[in-house]
Amino acid sequence: MRMIFLIPFSFMKKNVRQTISILLSIILSVGMIVAVSCMMYSAHVNKTESIREQKGDHHYFILGSSDTLKSISDDTDNSDFTLQNVKAMKIKDSVDITGDFNIVLAFADSECRKMMSHDIISGTYPVTTDEIALDRYTLHLLNAGEEIGSSVSLGDKTFILSGIVSEPPEKTGTTREAFVCEGYPDSYDLYNIYLKFDEDKDLYKQVVAFAEKCQIDTEALHSNGDLIDCVIDGNFQRFINIVRAVHEDEEANFITLLMRLRSEMHLTTGIVSFFLVLFSIFIIYSIFSVSISKRMKEYSILQTIGVSRSMICLMLMIELYSLLLIGFPVGCGLGILADKLFFRQGSDLFSGRASLIERTHSGAENLQYTVYDDSQYRFFVDGSALFGCALLIAVLIIGMCFIISARINKMTVKDMMNSDKIREHKEKIYSLKNKSLLNKLNDRFMFAVPSKFLMIIISMSLGCILIISINFIAVNTRINNMMIMHSQEGLSSDVKISVSKDEPLDIGITAEQAEMVGTSEGISSVSAFMYDLGEISVNKDLLKWKEFWPEIAGDETWKPSPETMKRFNGIAVEDTDCYRIKTNIYGYDDSSLDELKDYIIEGSIDAQSMKNENGIILRTLIDAQNNDDGLDIGVGDRIVLKTVRYNENNKELLRFDGADEKYEVKEYVVDAVVNASLINNTEYIGKEGLDIIMTNEQMKKNYGIDVYNVLAVYKNSESDNTVVSKLGDIFSGDDNIKIYDNSVAIEERNKEIKRAESLIYGIAVLLMIIAVFNIINTISHVLDSKRYSFAVLRAIGISENNFMKMLFVQAMKYTVSTVAVIIASELAIQRIVGNMLKHVYGYINQIQNVSLFVNIIVFAFIGIIFTLTVTVTGKQILDSDIIDELKTE
Repeated sequence: MRMIFLIPFSFMKKNVRQTISILLSIILSVGMIVAVSCMMYSAHVNKTESIREQKGDHHYFILGSSDTLKSISDDTDNSDFTLQNVKAMKIKDSVDITGDFNIVLAFADSECRKMMSHDIISGTYPVTTDEIALDRYTLHLLNAGEEIGSSVSLGDKTFILSGIVSEPPEKTGTTREAFVCEGYPDSYDLYNIYLKFDEDKDLYKQVVAFAEKCQIDTEALHSNGDLIDCVIDGNFQRFINIVRAVHEDEEANFITLLMRLRSEMHLTTGIVSFFLVLFSIFIIYSIFSVSISKRMKEYSILQTIGVSRSMICLMLMIELYSLLLIGFPVGCGLGILADKLFFRQGSDLFSGRASLIERTHSGAENLQYTVYDDSQYRFFVDGSALFGCALLIAVLIIGMCFIISARINKMTVKDMMNSDKIREHKEKIYSLKNKSLLNKLNDRFMFAVPSKFLMIIISMSLGCILIISINFIAVNTRINNMMIMHSQEGLSSDVKISVSKDEPLDIGITAEQAEMVGTSEGISSVSAFMYDLGEISVNKDLLKWKEFWPEIAGDETWKPSPETMKRFNGIAVEDTDCYRIKTNIYGYDDSSLDELKDYIIEGSIDAQSMKNENGIILRTLIDAQNNDDGLDIGVGDRIVLKTVRYNENNKELLRFDGADEKYEVKEYVVDAVVNASLINNTEYIGKEGLDIIMTNEQMKKNYGIDVYNVLAVYKNSESDNTVVSKLGDIFSGDDNIKIYDNSVAIEERNKEIKRAESLIYGIAVLLMIIAVFNIINTISHVLDSKRYSFAVLRAIGISENNFMKMLFVQAMKYTVSTVAVIIASELAIQRIVGNMLKHVYGYINQIQNVSLFVNIIVFAFIGIIFTLTVTVTGKQILDSDIIDELKTE
């Protein structure tokens, strides 16, 4: 039994070079897997904690009476669910400020406020009935000052501002919270009850059991969705449930499944880790196979003396597991060390959010406050990933040893004794038909053992395909992130100036003001946008996605917001033979229309043609899978647009149900269809409707609009913080104008994108190093095993130049074969990955192919590696003595 351990260690000692190669490949592979896994785990944990800070440390909340609170508090630990925390905010009273804005007066102790993410950030919590605490945003809506001790009027009530609480997680809706003392008179027996379940158990099962036990309708539970998405249990049973749910949904497809796996099972992390482990195992197998082939004679002797296949397999396992016991902890240490070093330089990359400073200016008032602060974010080691990585590699090593031992078992003792010789061929004279004998020998040397040739090609191809795929993903991610910044996130410019929703549509930024902004010091350029709100009629057969809006979806559980119904009578309204859909109407200048070309789905954008022919651009419907076939209106189709007459300032007309003479109707031809717009006026219907885009000249000609609704301002220097105050002077008398400084957000987001790219390319380089390491080892062995054949060639008079030329031809054939495999794989990968980026991850740009320049660089790199490898090995062969080489046989 002792010999079973001694023999593997003697093999390792004899083949030191191969042993070191396997050990290094294990260290590098494990280090890479651990580094990536821990990075992703740190990102997930930090993102989860940041959501707790932003949106509260609760999973659900429910509106209920004191009896509801008592029943919940009495049963927090049940066999089917565990409530780790239950806190309640007592609703004391409510005050209607305007028709669509009211304040809820509530009491919450410090622990409840912490659970709600409503900490006191300035002043103190109210202790008397005439004191109140609010957040800055609500104070701004009330036109109240922020000075502690100042008066705050709520309807017919006046309070003293005792403290300021942190900003609410969401700034939408019609209700705001104000905090009063515990002794404030109660007008209601009503509580907001916040619930936190045990996150180590299946959250959804606990919620269902809780609802059944407490006899609560699950629809009455309001979820903290972002936090739940981060902490839901991603076990195998949940995976099965997701697959079953998608299968049972007639409208779902494979993309739907991937999207749910991405959001609920952290699909990205799983895919990356899985492929990294497979790549690493392939490299280890390739290097170990080379090592095994060098000792076939020794294995033949072992078989001759009666060692069974199972014993040989056991010896292989002992050898690999010995190296794994050394390489795994070293690789883990290096991976974690690299993570920590990188994490210190870019912690916000792993936080799931950027550190952004929001500066909002309204009239003469300038509000400044920090939105997020990532300075406390930490690096975490993912213990489950370390265990999973070790377990998976250990299992795959067993499979690898079975495969190799089976291959050894199939060979006869004679085969193994002559394993390095060229296979026997029928005697044949090749020189009669072939002018170059060296080429024929080259082919026989290269393809004598097809498995080794394939191993070389596959190893290099895999590494290069990973490099190309990573570049493909990185380039498209950068483009997508920039386009999202310009469209969906409203970061299209350093500074955004817009008009409040409380103003009539004919009130806006004048041409004189826009010119003053453009000529201000520190401003490089200004893009001006006009705005109007309209409605288009769409035949019922043209609207494929009527479930896009709750008003016409036919789902009783999905209701539109009361504010939307009150202001606009809904975004989509069903008529007898058509649907009437609310539509943003934007006027763009020529430079902005040029930028919009990146978002084209079909058609073309030509500003002059639009002005001459009165053509328009349609921003169509886009679903979560980034599909755009929900509205069957394309280039060349005509649309009828209804708008409120420009001289009518009655806001009730925006419901589009007034007298016909209050509106005007015009017909347009669609020149282009796009999937996003550069700006988003959130003061009206936002992105819930459609967008019609035309030139500013058309807006003025068609509707008489002569003021701008939005200015996109670009600074000479992003770090120039004096620009906002200078622009504030221009609009100091206009309380209806809002100024948003996006420059810090843009700067931080750009840094985040660059750091992400650096990380991605760093992983790619490491993968390539591991692949090249294997290539050099394998080719060196293949050439080294042919030393006798090369010695014979040298003995019969081949010159050194011809010998090196023969090896160079081998390198070129390896290169051409590898390039062919890469090109064949690249087309399929771009299609598959491109569809995933567009439909699963929702990339809004038209997916860019891998650039020709990157392909050229990769192909040149392949040629250089093969050439250097054969050249170095060839030089070593030429330096050896011919007689000694012939004697070795």
